[in-house]
Amino acid sequence: MRKHLRKEVRDTETALHKAFDLLRDSVQEQVKVLEKTRSKRELTIEEEKINRHLKKDLEDAESYIRKEIENIEKLIDKKS
Repeated sequence: MRKHLRKEVRDTETALHKAFDLLRDSVQEQVKVLEKTRSKRELTIEEEKINRHLKKDLEDAESYIRKEIENIEKLIDKKS
């Protein structure tokens, strides 16, 4: 049972990494657009905010998911 749970956690972790890779690529593309715009003109306050929030939200989401997976793995270890 524990082996099965570990496999499920690994499979879930792999799927999450793939999903976040796609999301990260999309966010980075949007950030590049803003950076390119910044080289042509000063970004508006709203554009700067969007740029910062995109980066921070992605980092926060990745961190949260990573911690949740670690918590699940700890529970599995505890029950064995």
